[in-house]
Amino acid sequence: TDIDGFLEEMEISAEEGSVLYTFFIEELLQEKSVLQEQSNTENYEKMAETVHNIKGVSSSYKSWNVFHIVSIMDEQCKKRDFNHIQQNVEMLGRMIEEEIVKIKAYFNME
Repeated sequence: TDIDGFLEEMEISAEEGSVLYTFFIEELLQEKSVLQEQSNTENYEKMAETVHNIKGVSSSYKSWNVFHIVSIMDEQCKKRDFNHIQQNVEMLGRMIEEEIVKIKAYFNME
């Protein structure tokens, strides 16, 4: 995650960025939960929407590791290639958790 780049681009302080990244963390956790449920129920149409949402928000917040994985998943959804989607959902879940740890460390969040 390029938090410094985000703060610079948005022309905001670290304090303001902390508030925004708190919302980002909440959104990532929400979308991760939704995506896992959609994967478990094989609701691929809704999953494609959720993947696209995560792709957009991760790009906005410069969370490049999440963006990379979810971009691959987005392409798979567009091609309707769901063979490895469960593995990718699990990998994305781990990546989201890692990103949250990094964000919290950057802003000294608990």
